[in-house]
Formats: sequence, structure tokens, C-alpha cells
Amino acid sequence: MRGKLEVGANAWRAQLLSLLQQRGQAQKALALFTPEASASVRTAGALTASPLALKLLSSAVESRRSEWSQVLAVERDPKRQRVSDGSKNDAVFAAKLAQSIVKTYASTSAAAVKEAAELEDLVVALDLACVALYVACALEHAVRLGDLVVDNLLYQVAKKYAEIPSMRVAASCVAACIHVRLWNAHATVCKASGGDIAKRSQLMVLLDQDDDCTSRVMQQFELVAAFPDPMGYHSEQFTRLLLGHVNTCVTLLVADKNPEAVLIVADSTLSRWIDHLQKLPGQNSKLASSFSDRTFRILWKCAAVADGAKQKSAETASTALRFRSTALTFLLKCSNYTALYFIQQVHRVGVQHERVTNRSQRGLQEVYAFYAREANDLSQAVPDAPHMYTVRKVMR
Repeated sequence: MRGKLEVGANAWRAQLLSLLQQRGQAQKALALFTPEASASVRTAGALTASPLALKLLSSAVESRRSEWSQVLAVERDPKRQRVSDGSKNDAVFAAKLAQSIVKTYASTSAAAVKEAAELEDLVVALDLACVALYVACALEHAVRLGDLVVDNLLYQVAKKYAEIPSMRVAASCVAACIHVRLWNAHATVCKASGGDIAKRSQLMVLLDQDDDCTSRVMQQFELVAAFPDPMGYHSEQFTRLLLGHVNTCVTLLVADKNPEAVLIVADSTLSRWIDHLQKLPGQNSKLASSFSDRTFRILWKCAAVADGAKQKSAETASTALRFRSTALTFLLKCSNYTALYFIQQVHRVGVQHERVTNRSQRGLQEVYAFYAREANDLSQAVPDAPHMYTVRKVMR
């Protein structure tokens, strides 16, 4: 009898995966999978490694589908709260389901979607991926899915959500879930390497004190991008995922018109972790360069926004200069820009700031400090640059 049930379950799972290989079937697939997800999570018990991560992922689903809270409210069967072959199969299938969705909709850009039905199908597919990943997270104690497999899938879902303005809450909750899981992974490798015991992040501490996770995440979203300094034991895989996640956070902060938070994240988290990625042995330098180039362009655009403020003042000019100064530090990390181009941009920014501030005492002091910082950054990045004399000439 059990064998027949397993055969039936396998056939149903194959049918569902086949359904998701084509777009336009997400709503039907969600209706089919939700009852299965409800049955699966009843086995999760108290063994889940990160209840906070599950809570955040659940908030992402509930922000779109209130019925999900009713699914989770079903009383768990204490007799089933143990690791079983069924739990392992459920976890593996849930991960495969999310992976199938990510693959099917990888080429779908929310910005390029013109039909409302097509956009709705994408959103429902992402909701389904969240439900599937909730099951995978709840049951991951039952089976080893591979290092950061679930985390990478969560990142892909958050990145897609972030492309859709109306999905801001869902994207933020999934991103916060990734934040918690990355901090937990950091604590694990830190302990294994014999390092100091990793502390919990500020966001995790705040969320433990607040029943309304969604509101807390939305109010202090910049904390989702806050991470400890990189160490030698942080692998390339972990570093790449962390940088991708932080880039998603930056996308959401820009959409939320919070440029100051973008500047803080860039100057701290992104700068340190990009440097770490560049130093990893055997690492393709183009990858770190692409992360730097993206940050440079975002900060440059933020400076342009400050320039375009209706009420211009010395403060708006100073803000634009700060953004450009930080942006130029990332330009130096890009392999597709030369030292001479960097110097030309420094000169251009300095002249522009002098003009905007009418060569006021404050403006000139800011320009001098800007030149000094950029000259120092260049000398550290390219100690033997043949164009260093140009920097000294510009500073005079």
C-alpha cells in the first residue's frame, strides 16, 4: 500500500514540475501545491534551525496571500514531528519546485512585461516559490540540500520581487530572511574555524523583540544589508551570494528613495566584501569588477539626483560631492577604467563643485579634502601609476 502511495506521489510531483516548465500555469500550480505544503510543514516540529527566517518568509507570503496564515495555523501532529523519508522527499521536491520556477522565469523582466496577465503570472510564480522554499527551510534538518542551495534560490526570488514596485514588501521580507540565514551561516563557519563567537545582527535582535516583523523590516530596511567584516574563512560562494543579496537591498533602497542608506551600505558592506572577493585565490577579477561598476553607476546616479534638487543649497552640493567621492573609490576597483580616466573624473568633479559653490570658503575646503582623498585612494590602488604627477598638479 505504501509503495502505491509513493508511486502516486512521484507521479503528482512530476506532473507539477512539468506544469511549471511553461509560463501561464502558476496559479494552477499554486492551488495544487498549497495543500501539499500544509501537510509537509506539520512535520517540521521544533527542529527547524532558524524560526526567525521562517517567520520572515511566512510574512513575505502573507503580505500577498492572507490564506497562508490559515495554512500555518493547522495544528501540528506530534506523532509526525520526526525526521522521516517523507520529510526528506518533501524538502527535496520543494527545492526542485523553486528551482524550476527560477529557471522558467529567469529571462522574464518585470520592466519589459506589457500584459497585466503576464505580470500577474510572474508574481504568482514567485509566491509559489516562496511557499516551496518555506517547506524546504522548515524541513532542511531532514536532508542536506547542499551549501547555500536554498539561500541562492531565495536570493533569486528576492531579486525578481525587487524588480516589481508593487512587490516591495514581499521583496523586503525575503531579503530579511536571507540576511538571517547568511548571519547563521557566518556563525557556523566562524565557530568551525575557531574564531570568536559571532554575534547576532542588529536586525535579528530587533526582530526577536517585535511581533510585527514586516513593519520592523520596512522601517529599518538598511539593516538588512549590514554584515560583519569578511574573514579568510568566508568562501567565494558565500561572498558572491552576500554581494548579490546586498545589491538587491541597494535596488530596494534606491526605489525607496533612501540615498543616504545606499551611501552607507556602499561605503561599508559593499566596499569591504568586494575587496575580499578580489583577494580570493583563483577568483575571476571580472566578477569583482562588475560588482564595483554597478555600485559606481548607482552612486553616480544618486549624485545626479542630488544635483537636480529643486531647492539647491550648499548642503545639496555637499551631498552630491559625497556620493561622487564614494563612487570614484569603486571606479578604481573596476578593471575597465584606467587611472587616467579616474584622474579626469576627479578633476571634472572638483571643478564642478567649485562652480556650484561659487568658490565659497566651505566649497573650497570640501574640494581640497576631496582631492586629498582621491589622491590617497589612487596611490593605494596604483602605487606606481605614471599619472600621479597629474593628481599633484590638479591639487595645486
